[in-house]
Amino acid sequence: MIPRQRQPKPDPRVKDMPLEYLACREGSHHFPWATAKRERIREGGRELRRTVRTCDTCGTVRIDVYNTRTFELVHRHYDYAEGYTTAPGTGRMERTSVRRELFRRIWDEEEEEKEKKEVNA
Repeated sequence: MIPRQRQPKPDPRVKDMPLEYLACREGSHHFPWATAKRERIREGGRELRRTVRTCDTCGTVRIDVYNTRTFELVHRHYDYAEGYTTAPGTGRMERTSVRRELFRRIWDEEEEEKEKKEVNA
């Protein structure tokens, strides 16, 4: 028997969040390499490469610094789009709560539109 799982609690923070932000929170950002800004830098005698990539979906910017000798990631920083992050001290959003809101907006609203069209037809 499959154990019964709890239903995710509604998170009021997701209500006003743009759909693009919810999509990235649920399924991860898309940072394409093809449009990355690239530069060589020197730091502490090491030759490094920095890439700056922007998420196609929500606009978040990811800055990565790599060691060119070992190709290890040395540092990563994100500059989130305005409104993407939650207020300090409010904790992380549960992915299931984000997914619940995505389903509500995409599927429930789509079904409501279908019903309206059928009634008006």
